Amino acid sequence: PSGRFQSFISFLPSSDANTKTKERTKEKLEEQSEQPTKPRTSKKRKKSKKKKINKKVIGFFSIIILIAIIVVLALTAPIFNITDITVNGNNQVSTNMIINLSGLRKGENIFKFNSTVEQKIKENTYIESVNIKRKLPGTVIISVKERTVKYQINLINSYVYIDKNGYILENSSEKKDVPVIVGLSIKEDEMLNEKRLKTEDLEKLNDIIKIIDSAKTINIDNLITEINTESKENYVLYLETASTSVLFLKLYSEAGSTSALSVPDPVTSDQSYI
Repeated sequence: PSGRFQSFISFLPSSDANTKTKERTKEKLEEQSEQPTKPRTSKKRKKSKKKKINKKVIGFFSIIILIAIIVVLALTAPIFNITDITVNGNNQVSTNMIINLSGLRKGENIFKFNSTVEQKIKENTYIESVNIKRKLPGTVIISVKERTVKYQINLINSYVYIDKNGYILENSSEKKDVPVIVGLSIKEDEMLNEKRLKTEDLEKLNDIIKIIDSAKTINIDNLITEINTESKENYVLYLETASTSVLFLKLYSEAGSTSALSVPDPVTSDQSYI
């Protein structure tokens, strides 16, 4: 028994060991106390940042919801139904025709149509440009710019009207008080189906415009009744005065310019030249 007691005592921690353990514990505590602690202010900053972010997110979604509500009200509220459609700038095309082409109807919501309405109206070749405005709560204003008839082409039983840019405007039995162009390459069936002259004829039309501009300088542009373009080198103009006498003017182009240089031979009593 005494031997066992001695061995048990040998396993018990000595006073020196206890002292060392206490010293180590003390050192650890000192080391921990020396380590810098994170200030509490950083935690507060993080919390404030989170609050700001949350406010922004809430504000963003609130704006989206508000916009959605406004859009729904605008598209469904009866106050925004079309009550009046007005048309400005039209002379050749009737107001009813333009409204029918637009597809707009009274009683429809004023916000539901888009730019395709303008394209529908421009299907009529007389219409050069279209501008549509909404006047809240229920008025639509359609402003158009029309093409003007400047020349005509004589078919067998009708006349085809064209503007200064070669757009084919209308086929009519009525002869207008504008010059007749003879000698274009476009065929009759093409004129009835196409919207504009071919490139070759557009070049001739460009020459004709230059001739008309020159004729304006000597005040005879209103006397021109016919322009013959059958010869590429020579354009022939027929002019008619108030006394129904005919002024015959023959022109030819040289080096890209057009000049009135030759006259018919012989010149009769009802003809003159410039």
